Amino acid sequence: MIALKYKYNMTLTPEKVNSWVENKSYERINFFKLRKYKLLILSNGFRIRKRNFNNQQPFPPEIIGKYEDQGKTLNIKIQPSLLSSLIFGISWIIFPFFAVTMKVYVNGTMRPLDLGVRLNNLGITLLILIPITLYFIIWPIFKARKWIEFELKLTNRKKQNGCR
Repeated sequence: MIALKYKYNMTLTPEKVNSWVENKSYERINFFKLRKYKLLILSNGFRIRKRNFNNQQPFPPEIIGKYEDQGKTLNIKIQPSLLSSLIFGISWIIFPFFAVTMKVYVNGTMRPLDLGVRLNNLGITLLILIPITLYFIIWPIFKARKWIEFELKLTNRKKQNGCR
């Protein structure tokens, strides 16, 4: 599974970050209190994921933060949801397979497609899958990174190894 890992210098203390995480769990709209984020506060960090599904971000990524060096640095790992990884992983296997192995009826007999038509079908399938995957998996990860940097006022980002 793809996961981006970053290391930051923190300006806030771990206690303030934990209180920020707790405050983010509920959002007040008029007289109603809605649970907006799923969260878990650990002894050395936190896990947070947006709870509501909407059209702009149907599969929100999970942000895992761990404190190091007595709370001076914060390691953040941002990973896509398991459901989105499963759906798009299966679609990257099934759709190109069907695009290449498609057969057609010609004069009452079933025949496989020519190589040029197969490659054309494969190219069209990939041109459809690439932007959809970028929009639903990759873009929300980078959007979550920008959001957590802004909210926690994180500085001096150092990218660690990106894939697992």
